[in-house]
Amino acid sequence: MLVPLLIAGAAFAFSENRGLSTSNVRCQFSFTGAENCRSTGWDDFDDRIAKESPAWFDVKARPYEENSFPKVFVSASQRQVDEVEILDVSPYYGTIDGPGSPLSDLRSLTGQKISIIFGTPNEGPRPFNPLGCNELDYEKASQGIYIAGLCGIPNGVARVEFRVGPKGQDDLAALKDAVDGETASIRRVMIENYIIGTPIFVVLFLLLSGLVWIVRRAVSYVAAA
Repeated sequence: MLVPLLIAGAAFAFSENRGLSTSNVRCQFSFTGAENCRSTGWDDFDDRIAKESPAWFDVKARPYEENSFPKVFVSASQRQVDEVEILDVSPYYGTIDGPGSPLSDLRSLTGQKISIIFGTPNEGPRPFNPLGCNELDYEKASQGIYIAGLCGIPNGVARVEFRVGPKGQDDLAALKDAVDGETASIRRVMIENYIIGTPIFVVLFLLLSGLVWIVRRAVSYVAAA
């Protein structure tokens, strides 16, 4: 009887974690500088939050996200980052690189300071300053380098590696910390579901066994009286 209860406990924990193992997280930026990241699921609640900002952009805050636990899809509300120094420009989503490439004009700004708006409400080219991008990658953040993807330029899309000034670096670090904090919270709940969910069925087994033993002893006592 114990093994079926253990299986039932694991199944219970799995069912509780099924909606958390792949989570949708939205991070909203306030004018006070605070980040509010919350797991929204894939429902009407998420749709309501999405309407609170004119545009959102994808955030890749952790390395090896494809194999991460839990798998979290992060979107952040629109914000502008200033004092951006372009380090490198590469083609993205099939944009042609080479002589006459639309990337050439953006590369000419390498080493200069521009601004980037993360979260653009519509597709198509943007001016080079501010540059409109819909993806932020922290893959090289430990080196003080950030990556902007899905950056709209005339007749193409670019991927830009950049450094940023102290304020921008603090803002980007705050976003990553908020994402990591919410991810850790989701992970903690999942682990607790397994730690608590499985043993509770064992406790139930012990309680039922104890009850059966008491009833049997009572019946034996009455029969012997």
